[in-house]
Amino acid sequence: MDVEVRVEPGICGMPAVIRMHTDDGKKVEIEVRSTCESVNRFAAEIGEVDVFAELYSKGGEPVVLKAAQTHCGHRACPVPVAVLKGLEVAAGLALPCDATIHIEKGVSGRAV
Repeated sequence: MDVEVRVEPGICGMPAVIRMHTDDGKKVEIEVRSTCESVNRFAAEIGEVDVFAELYSKGGEPVVLKAAQTHCGHRACPVPVAVLKGLEVAAGLALPCDATIHIEKGVSGRAV
């Protein structure tokens, strides 16, 4: 299965395109392209991953999150999570559906 994830990260203005391919739903090849050098360094480290080790392993540190911690200086960067969401779809564990974060400043009221 082939999957493409497009990330519009927000104020940094450096979008990313994530392409994934798997033949068996277990090992997924990942390619990330971005104008952000930190994201490109992150991408160079992840290459191919084991879906179940990344998403469900209780032991050890997932490759995607470890690479994000090492290379993505901005902890709120949405690209690493977009990779994980894409892995779910590539492996047939989730249906393709956009995930959205909507932020507004100055809205009164309490958190629900």
